[in-house]
This record gives sequence, structure tokens and C-alpha cells, in this order.
Amino acid sequence: MFRNGEAAMMECRQSKRLNLKVPLRVFRADTKVLVGHALDVSLPGIKVASDCPFDVGQEKLFDLEIPNDTGQWRMTRVKALSIYSIRDATGNLFYTGFKFVHIEPESLLSLQKLIDDMSSFS
Repeated sequence: MFRNGEAAMMECRQSKRLNLKVPLRVFRADTKVLVGHALDVSLPGIKVASDCPFDVGQEKLFDLEIPNDTGQWRMTRVKALSIYSIRDATGNLFYTGFKFVHIEPESLLSLQKLIDDMSSFS
């Protein structure tokens, strides 16, 4: 039996997922408070490590810090749906998978470039 959305994590990936060496910072859109770090990213979504759990099935607005074409960091607003949330083995962190509901086309291109650039180093 699966707990806390573990079954959702086992779904087959349709796109390349990049494990990040430098996590992307994720902020609440309304308060600009840091809520966690994106540990991996794909075009459909991100996995966020945080101190507090997110409710599964809820849409959230985030500001995601990503590099643009020139390598400068910028904030982009994303709306994402939480798909799963699990506690790590130590019990100190929560890992939540989010599927993008809305992301600006320019930001999507920046994510694709990040994935392509990092994949070439793997």
C-alpha cells in the first residue's frame, strides 16, 4: 500500500528530469517568504524540499528563481498543483512534487535551456 502520494511518484516520466546541483529557490508569491528549494526540475514540474508539508491536490502560486538566457537570476511566477508529498527518512524535510498549471512562455524557455545546459554536463 502506498502512503502520502508515493504511487504518484512512481508514474512513468514523459520528459527529462534534471537533478539540480544548485537548487532553485522557491518563494510564496504573496509574501515572498522562502518556502523551499527545487531539487529537480522538468518541463512539466518540480520537486520541492521544504520544512513544512504541502497539501496534496492544492494549487499554489510561487515565485521560482531561475537563470535567464544571460545567466542572471530572475523570479518567475508559476502556478503549480501538488501531486504528492512525502517526509524524508530523517523526518526533517518534506518532498513535494508539483505539476505546473501555468508558467510564462519565456520562463518555460529558460527552464528548457537550464535542463539542456545541465544535461550536457551529465
